Amino acid sequence: FSPYFMFVDISEGRITNSFIKENPAKYLEKKKGIETANFLIGNDVDVVVVKDIGMGSYNALRNKYVRVVKTDKNTVGETIDEFLSSR
Repeated sequence: FSPYFMFVDISEGRITNSFIKENPAKYLEKKKGIETANFLIGNDVDVVVVKDIGMGSYNALRNKYVRVVKTDKNTVGETIDEFLSSR
């Protein structure tokens, strides 16, 4: 579960903008995963890169046509580099 998310805009294989938002679901005791998915969907994401994701969150994202990509990287920089090189 992530208390913050980095949003990255990519155009023509380059980062054009990035910013961090606090996950409003971090304060919830129940349904954090679904509310996190709704938060991401509400921010119009096309792709979510994750180390781990529950089935409820995964299905909620996929039902809204959000691509879910798994990674084993430990830093945001490594994760972005991996994603950009795989496109």
